[in-house]
Amino acid sequence: MIIRPLFYSFVFIFFYSSVATAGWFGPSNFDECVIEGMKGQDKSMVRLVAKMCEKKFPFEKKLSFDYLGHIKYEWIPRQESISFEIKENSGDYIVTKIMASFTTEECEGNKSNNLENATIKIGDLELSYADFQAGFPEVPKRDIVKTIPITRDSTGSFQIQNGHHFRCMRIQEIYGKYRK
Repeated sequence: MIIRPLFYSFVFIFFYSSVATAGWFGPSNFDECVIEGMKGQDKSMVRLVAKMCEKKFPFEKKLSFDYLGHIKYEWIPRQESISFEIKENSGDYIVTKIMASFTTEECEGNKSNNLENATIKIGDLELSYADFQAGFPEVPKRDIVKTIPITRDSTGSFQIQNGHHFRCMRIQEIYGKYRK
C-alpha cells in the first residue's frame, strides 16, 4: 500500500511546514529584512536598508532629543498623580514612553507657569496656591525620575503622593515606534 506512507508524508509536511517556511516568502522581521536587503549591496547602503526595514517592521527604539521638536506636550501635576499628554506629533514616530525627571523647583526660564500666583478652585471654594499647599505639608525632598508608558491615545500618567508639588518636568529619554 503506497497510499498510506504517501498520506503520512503529506500530513507531516503540512503540519510542520509552518516552522520551515519562515523567510521562504520574504523576511518575517526587521533583522531578516536587513540581511535580505543587504545581499549584494555595498556596506554604505546599510542605513537606507535599515530605514526601509524599520518602516516594514516597526520596533520601539530610543529617539534622539531632536525628536522633541516634533511634539507638543503637556504635563499636569495633581495631588495623587502626574499626567502627561502629547497634544501634537508631527514626526514619523509614535511616542511609546518617556523617561522624565520631576522637581519641586521652578524650571529655568519658565516663570510664566509660576504656581505661587495661581488660584485653586475646589467646588465653590477658591484658595491661593500657598494656602492650598499649606494643607499638604509633605513636600518631596528630592527630584524623582519616572518612566511613563504612553498609551494609544497619546497619554500617560503615574501615581505619586503630592504630585501637585512638582513644578518642573525635564524629558531625559524618549522612545518611539515608526508610524506605519
